[in-house]
Amino acid sequence: MTAADTEHTPLVRRAANSHAHTSEMPPMRVLMPVCAALWTMTFTASLDGTIAAMLLGSISASFNSSEQAAWIGSIYLLAVCCVSPLYGRLGDIIGRKRSFIAAEVLFLVGTIWCACARSMAEFLAARLVTGLGGGGLSTIASVILSHMIPLKNRGVFQGLTNIVFGLGTGTGAPLGGWINDAVGWRGAFYIQVPVLIIAVALTVACIDADEPDESGTPLHVRLARNVDFGGIALFITMLLSALYAIAHIGEGNWFADPWMALSTVLAVVALVAFYLWEARVASMPVMLVDILHERTGGSVCWNNFFLSFAAFAYSYQFPLFFQTVGGLSPAVIGTRMIPSSVLLSTGSVLAGVYMQRTGRYYHYTVTCAAAAVMSMVPTLFFGANPPLVMPFVYNMVLSFSQAGVLTCTLIALINCVSREHVGVSTGMSYLFRTTGQVLGVSLTGEIMQFTLSNALKKRVTGPDAQQIIDAVRHKSTIVHTLPEPLRTLVVESYAIALHYVFLIVILSYFFSFAAATLIRDVPLATNQTDKRIREAINEEGETHVENYTTTQRAS
Repeated sequence: MTAADTEHTPLVRRAANSHAHTSEMPPMRVLMPVCAALWTMTFTASLDGTIAAMLLGSISASFNSSEQAAWIGSIYLLAVCCVSPLYGRLGDIIGRKRSFIAAEVLFLVGTIWCACARSMAEFLAARLVTGLGGGGLSTIASVILSHMIPLKNRGVFQGLTNIVFGLGTGTGAPLGGWINDAVGWRGAFYIQVPVLIIAVALTVACIDADEPDESGTPLHVRLARNVDFGGIALFITMLLSALYAIAHIGEGNWFADPWMALSTVLAVVALVAFYLWEARVASMPVMLVDILHERTGGSVCWNNFFLSFAAFAYSYQFPLFFQTVGGLSPAVIGTRMIPSSVLLSTGSVLAGVYMQRTGRYYHYTVTCAAAAVMSMVPTLFFGANPPLVMPFVYNMVLSFSQAGVLTCTLIALINCVSREHVGVSTGMSYLFRTTGQVLGVSLTGEIMQFTLSNALKKRVTGPDAQQIIDAVRHKSTIVHTLPEPLRTLVVESYAIALHYVFLIVILSYFFSFAAATLIRDVPLATNQTDKRIREAINEEGETHVENYTTTQRAS
């Protein structure tokens, strides 16, 4: 541990901040192979995210488990959320190259397992393994580039990384849909395997090995010294308990199961314990609670939580709505979502340009947050016969707006803290985002199943009613193969269920807007801070595209 390390050093960011930045650009013959290794993995990971989100309905239906579709996204996001803080430390403990290879191998093994899964439980386990790898890819890749490229040149390479993310995001949805229509959803995972193997080979061959910090110290000592195991354990306990309670909503026995009450209480207790641990006990905390007590810091964290909750919930339920209610194929939906992926990538860049030219962020942030809310209003009027073009236009506005909000709020957060706390505040922003993502996907998925079950019971009657209801809930792809008038009744039920989901999403976007209005309107700092802000803008573009994707990645 260096002298600069304090009890407030962020777990996620230490790897990037613990060494002095290089001042010379490496030769292109050295840098380009490294970038090729990192960007190959970056592209494939972002591709995987949108593929999984797009094929949510097809995958779950193939296992007769459509009622568990939301867990495809939740389990991946849970893994990413839990291990992301660890990878920053892991790079210090075993080295950056070894850490990146470990993340790649886990991602590769998980992807192969997804393609071979024989049941829904097995597929979910495979997505968990994939998430354990995915949680470290962007963190370690960023650290590797930071140690090779001077700050004055880093923005260019971060911009190139953003383009790679955008290409993966935009390609994944239509490619997944086309492969699903041609050979089935398993092909969409098998096709990633050769590229992932190439990525691992490039990493082994092109990235130089590095000596970890305190390499002479035993591994268990380094782990105990540098990782906040207590905070992470409490955080994971809180998330798992909350997700267990949420899972009972879709089963319809939420209030009857005593384990639900126990898990709810445990989640609350673990949350309080996590807060107290980080505030009073942890020497290397995952979260610095003082930031939550500051007006802009707390507002940004809660804005990011609600925005991520809404964005991921919507990105998983939006394709499902137009498959089950609109009758569109995954390939068509994916193709129509390409413009949204492009605007997602450009939204962060334009927000950065605005802030650099005006030195302000408040009005742009609030405007984008309001636009996100307004773009969701039309979803309240979606019925059993929804428009099949304009919703994708609204989605373009939504993607652009939320990209702008996340970029501006990150800069607002950096602008309100001292330089030594920039890493802490950034790590907290991502912690709130990933938590919102997990809860957004799981909670709205279970609420959708609960309301769908009730709607079907009211509309589908007769001696075979329960059998039909179970079949429809377990396999959403059969909706449009049902005879009339049964098909209409089932479509209406799905429309009602997803209407409630969209209402929750709108409320979450509104809360994110409300939090944005509480941010202090302070001019951006100048001189040396300008460089820091520009770098953060470029970093944010990369991170946001990856996470959103993982809109899709999640899955």
